Amino acid sequence: MIKRVDKREIYLEGVRSAVVLGDNGCRPPEMIDINAFKKILKIKTDFFIIVGDLVFHGKTGEFKKLLKLCRKETQTPIFTLAGNHDLPMYSKFCGRSSYAIILDRFGFICLDNSKRKFKQSDINLLKRVLRKHRVKRFFILFHIPPPLRFDTSHIEYREWRKVKKALDKFKERIICVFCGHIHALLDYRLDGYRIIITGGGGARLSDLRQNRLKAHHAIKLSALDEGKIKSQIIAVTGRKKHAEVIKLG
Repeated sequence: MIKRVDKREIYLEGVRSAVVLGDNGCRPPEMIDINAFKKILKIKTDFFIIVGDLVFHGKTGEFKKLLKLCRKETQTPIFTLAGNHDLPMYSKFCGRSSYAIILDRFGFICLDNSKRKFKQSDINLLKRVLRKHRVKRFFILFHIPPPLRFDTSHIEYREWRKVKKALDKFKERIICVFCGHIHALLDYRLDGYRIIITGGGGARLSDLRQNRLKAHHAIKLSALDEGKIKSQIIAVTGRKKHAEVIKLG
């Protein structure tokens, strides 16, 4: 079920695994594979994070329908952040879109760039959390990805520079940046940071040539309680049910 977030930091103990996915709902119903989304929600994990575009038009009725579906499909907590399709009603149903989830050894910092910009208050949150938790390693998450060469669906470099400047002092503790927005699985590097786009949560997939996986998918992070990261791309449509293991940090 989707968890409303009203605090800047959420502390979770004993977490072994998390599943990251994006873009489950940002198309008309006929362009959504709702069964793919349901299959993802059946993955065994301690919590999910959806990196934006939960619904199509950001309307009340859409959010109510989504919350009902998620309650029915899983009792596992689902954390979210806002995508451009989730405005204007995201905060009414999901609360904050910029916050941190703090685990025993790792952390997830979620930032809102649903309007293609980062607020200074969110950059301050990013720096504050990284300074506060000096021995933890972090995943950074926001919806619209940093610049990439082969697609225009990204933020301007000057916006990425705001995040990069905040991250640079803590670079050795940043595992990767997770984004959505593009309905594909893309993996690239920018300014020394690894960027993973996981936009295969249910919306119609992109036909980008660079798409690593022509299937709806999510990324499962395991062994987090051991201070390790075992990462697996889990495909829920197409021929392969488990696509591959990827190395993170």
